[in-house]
Amino acid sequence: VCSSDLGTWTGSTVSPQTLVIGPDSVGTTVTATNVIARDVGFFAIEKKLTGDAADLVIDRTFEVDYAWPENSELGIEAGSGTVAVAADEDAVTVTAPAGAEVTLSEKPVAIAGGTWAAPAFEPGNTFMVVRDETARITLTNLIELNTGAFSLHKVVEGSAAGRVPADAEFTVHYAYPAGVGFGAAEGELTVAAGETVTS
Repeated sequence: VCSSDLGTWTGSTVSPQTLVIGPDSVGTTVTATNVIARDVGFFAIEKKLTGDAADLVIDRTFEVDYAWPENSELGIEAGSGTVAVAADEDAVTVTAPAGAEVTLSEKPVAIAGGTWAAPAFEPGNTFMVVRDETARITLTNLIELNTGAFSLHKVVEGSAAGRVPADAEFTVHYAYPAGVGFGAAEGELTVAAGETVTS
């Protein structure tokens, strides 16, 4: 049996195994069958979820897409698929042809109140599959709370408004209760008459 860079020979059969050569054996066919299995490797994806808006994420299972192109030299057909990976759970393992150049991608579902950073693949989202080995990929998703601001404009009115010093400043207290993904907080803004300040 010849060697192969594309697969591993797993067995062979010859039929018939015994043949008597004689006048009647002319035209008798002997069939030799060799079985070869494509060499494969694996990649395992582990998911991490971080950020101050992580508590906003209820469904912590993410869909990760994978694909590899055709490689006629190695006899590899193009392939693709999607695998579900749960954050902070065991890695999910996928089988792929040895020699395939795999690319991973992901587009997390939008979450109200939070913004996703670009998915971070470590050591990278493109790699070569090696026979009988497992490429281990850690995929981290960072989600941050959406924030905003408010402006405060101070106006002094009334019959005695003119008696208020021009450089007088006023302190305004503000507070908000806790919500999903953030705690209660309060603060103060200092503003002069006719001015506008932003939180």
